[in-house]
Amino acid sequence: MSTENSRLSDPSEDFSNKVKDLLTSYETAKLSILFKTDGTDEILDRSSWSLVPMICTHLTDENKKTRNSFFLTCEELLQIFADRCNPSETVLLFLEQAESLPDDVRFCALLKPLEISLKRGDMSKSIEWVVSTIRAYAEDLPLPENTNPEAVSPGDEEDPVIDRLTTTLRSILDFLSPLIEIALDRVNSDPREVKVLMNLINIHLNLFSKPFSHLDINPEDSSSVFRVMTSQILRLETNPIKFFEIIENRIHKRINKLDPEPKIDLYNLQVQLFDMEVSDLTYANFFFTLMMSLESCQQLPQVYHPLYIMNCCIYLGNHLLKQPEYVLVTRGLRFLEGILNRVPEESIQPEALQLAIHGDLFSSISQVMIYCDSSRERQLALGVFQGYIRRFSMAGRYRVLWMLYDRTKHSGLLALIINIFKSSIIISLDRGDKEFLRKLEPIFKRIFRLPHGSVSDLVEMSDEIIAALNLLRFLVIRDTNNSTGIWKVLKSIQGYLKELRDGVDLARAHWKVKLRDLQEENGKRRRIETQVSVVVGGQELPDMPVREKIKFCYQAINALDVIESIVVRVNECIDTNPMKKLTIIS
Repeated sequence: MSTENSRLSDPSEDFSNKVKDLLTSYETAKLSILFKTDGTDEILDRSSWSLVPMICTHLTDENKKTRNSFFLTCEELLQIFADRCNPSETVLLFLEQAESLPDDVRFCALLKPLEISLKRGDMSKSIEWVVSTIRAYAEDLPLPENTNPEAVSPGDEEDPVIDRLTTTLRSILDFLSPLIEIALDRVNSDPREVKVLMNLINIHLNLFSKPFSHLDINPEDSSSVFRVMTSQILRLETNPIKFFEIIENRIHKRINKLDPEPKIDLYNLQVQLFDMEVSDLTYANFFFTLMMSLESCQQLPQVYHPLYIMNCCIYLGNHLLKQPEYVLVTRGLRFLEGILNRVPEESIQPEALQLAIHGDLFSSISQVMIYCDSSRERQLALGVFQGYIRRFSMAGRYRVLWMLYDRTKHSGLLALIINIFKSSIIISLDRGDKEFLRKLEPIFKRIFRLPHGSVSDLVEMSDEIIAALNLLRFLVIRDTNNSTGIWKVLKSIQGYLKELRDGVDLARAHWKVKLRDLQEENGKRRRIETQVSVVVGGQELPDMPVREKIKFCYQAINALDVIESIVVRVNECIDTNPMKKLTIIS
């Protein structure tokens, strides 16, 4: 009877049961021996679909830390299946186990046997599944905490998510590297391998997307995981600048559509893999890493016009500025700073402003300068803003400044624009640039004007007003032959100065009354918030201690004193300038 049972028993089932028992008892040495003695190709092939999932359940972080020898043996067993079983089946088997994993340990451990199976089989039939599985796994990983860089101290512990993402990304790149070599070797003899190369480019590009995009990128560090990623892309595609054609289409809002009846499907595959499946964020991070590395840039074709590259990079850098994460905003500013440094000053002509990317970028930079709560990023944005304007010719600069002045409401930013106008006027006066100087009258009428006359909120507008008065004082002293046309609008300017004098008197009286009320309430030790409010620009200041409100009142009065002082000085300069008499006579 026992002989009959033994004849009926299934060798692969017996093998599976023995493996299961040894796995349960963590018998490392016996597992290895069993696979060597009983693990024939036929048995392994028949038992793979039951044993591989069973072995994978033991690829845990706990086993890796406390039973490392057992963990390594489990990895070796999976590699045995990959080496000796049908590769087309084991690829699917390993990919199935790589989905929806509790941690990264099992995913990373599965990459080696998956690599072995892919090498042995036809990658053209399975590469799409591999790419989609890796992308899906990566997209489910967490993002690092969005921390203000100014809130981080040198001794602070690093976010554990950062280490997790870096380790996982390196494992993926180590897995992909040998596949690149195989695909490149095979492509000459098998045209189907072109699709493999294209899919490999796709997965490398998409590793620059979330969540890995939120890691710090140092393009000049050759050991950086992102430099490794860029180097692997350059092995697959020696001219990645060709992807700028996709970016250019996005700039002009042109959409590449799939061909419903293609003679060959390579066009559709290109559109799918490099346009439809690759986001602006992905391309922005990739080209930041590529373009900001001198070593990588030297490997690129040098036939592209700098302004073409600049436009595409402006579009991508602007996309980074619009993101809520500090790391991406900082990267966008560094990207733009680096690209603009390669563009000669005064080389961008006014015709370039027909592209919406320029106005959009100025808007995004302005948002960072005004609202970002990191002073480092605000200062970096200011430098990019000023450097960007310097890249325009004087004719282009005039149009840029006029556009910005027309769109801007923030007093501090308006003051900056006025100061840049002043610098441009100085350059034009020194050069004798009549083309720039002759167009200034319309903007003078905009700058030297109060929106509501003497009842305008001078405190809210103080930055803008002080900058305008300093510009006016400079022009009155410097422009002795009316090159700028400032003396042609003297009557309008005198009306502006009178409104300022009257407005200062009204505003000072208002703020002194407000200050007196605050001081009286403070003396009585009452909650001032329920008694006296402070309103600037039509908006009531947020709840704050009484002393802070009193301090603000003093600052407001001081700003009014400064305005009054400059108004007096400007009037003196006008009255003593011979051009005034000539203007009156004419």
